[in-house]
Amino acid sequence: MKAKAKQGTGLKKPAQRYQNRYAFKLNDLSKKTIKINETPLENLCQRCYEQIKWKMDYKKYKPLTTLSRCVDCKQKSITKAYRSLCDKCATKKVDIDPKWVDVLVATKRREILDARAKAKAKAEAEKAEMEAELAAAKEEMAKEEMKEANSSDEEEEDQDDDKEFDGFADDIKEQDAKFDSEGEDFKEAK
Repeated sequence: MKAKAKQGTGLKKPAQRYQNRYAFKLNDLSKKTIKINETPLENLCQRCYEQIKWKMDYKKYKPLTTLSRCVDCKQKSITKAYRSLCDKCATKKVDIDPKWVDVLVATKRREILDARAKAKAKAEAEKAEMEAELAAAKEEMAKEEMKEANSSDEEEEDQDDDKEFDGFADDIKEQDAKFDSEGEDFKEAK
């Protein structure tokens, strides 16, 4: 076991002991994950938005089970997790403070960009799948054409063999007829 660096000694900390062998992949099909991903992220500053979004992405987000107390109005009206202001007070703050308006616009823009990125990735996946199916269909058609070409070549060879055989048989008949006529000529000459 490696020795840990004490705080304030100036020594570099050792590397993380257990490295990830593969990236975390979220199961998007579970009911809980679907419900969590449907919760809107509005009336948040940029930093809070990023933190909550990270929690959603890496399955660390825990939905709120009971109502929480708002810091501003002191009412138990917070229904969403990781918030300190209820929606009413947060929208009031957004209306009053122009800094919050920029943050709100930034969060909306980020959500739109995330949705577009997901849609683009889905479209690319569908396109790749379609191309794979098309390639498989083309390959199958090429195999069928090769089979048909091979069978038609065999039929043509059989027909050519038959023609050659027929031609050969005709040649034999002609030679027999010629031989017979020569044989008769030979007999007559004797």
